[in-house]
Amino acid sequence: MTCNAPALGSQAEQDLHRDVEQCQAGRSGFSAAQLNSTDNLMKLPTDVHRKISAFYSSNVAYLNQTVRETLTGLSYEEQFFEGMIIINQAINGKLK
Repeated sequence: MTCNAPALGSQAEQDLHRDVEQCQAGRSGFSAAQLNSTDNLMKLPTDVHRKISAFYSSNVAYLNQTVRETLTGLSYEEQFFEGMIIINQAINGKLK
């Protein structure tokens, strides 16, 4: 799998984040090209990235699934849109 991460450079205290997660390649059938495109990759402060990762792993009680699992089967565009909402909430300190 080729990754465009080097093209984005690196910076201390920042992590590379995929808006649509890599796990969705197998779960939702997205291509490596989609998941590794510069449109889907972004640098985020490490603390924000950790909050997002923890949120995706959290349980949605009434569904008995993780947030990550609830995205499975949605289109790439829907997952990208949901991911941007989550990123904005995390950056603004409003991620629950």
